[in-house]
Amino acid sequence: MLLAWLLVACTVSGSSPPADELHQGKVIYGQSDTAALLIRAPVAEVWRRLSDIEHWPTIFGDLESVRLLGRAGKFTEYAMVAKTPLGKKRYSLAFSQPGPYRLDFVLDKRQPADVDDAFGFWELRPADGGSGTIVVYRGRYETSFPLPQFLRRKMAESMLTDLRTFVSRHPAPPPAPQPQPPAPPPSAAGSANSASR
Repeated sequence: MLLAWLLVACTVSGSSPPADELHQGKVIYGQSDTAALLIRAPVAEVWRRLSDIEHWPTIFGDLESVRLLGRAGKFTEYAMVAKTPLGKKRYSLAFSQPGPYRLDFVLDKRQPADVDDAFGFWELRPADGGSGTIVVYRGRYETSFPLPQFLRRKMAESMLTDLRTFVSRHPAPPPAPQPQPPAPPPSAAGSANSASR
């Protein structure tokens, strides 16, 4: 069953969102509940933050806690507690990385959960000659009552803008300065000339 949901989560349109709207800072909504936005930082910098799942509560305001449960094969599982208008929701997500700069996730239904189902992905694509990143997100969460489309969009927008805000406020440190080679010792000829004066 877990593999079936992973296959569903991996199916995504490869189309790119409109560049002009992304450059205006808008969240763009696509097919199958996907949403995208532009972050003005290189892919590797955004990936370093996004792939550090245990530290997501410092990035995403709606997450209260994340705890590593374990690893099994290509999956890494985390227990999460999210703050919602209806109270705290607890669930466990299994993450995999099927390709570079992509995280897929599915609900582990073997663990206790306050949601009926969850699946989706994060995908990072280089933009603006490598100085920017298009972040594509799909998060589908099912509860005992149907979530209206506007609320699903608001949740996706919150996740994306939280990530953009965090990256812009915590830029990667500049590269460490390269050590300078030591100055060459004075030559013997130079020393003799200065001694004869």
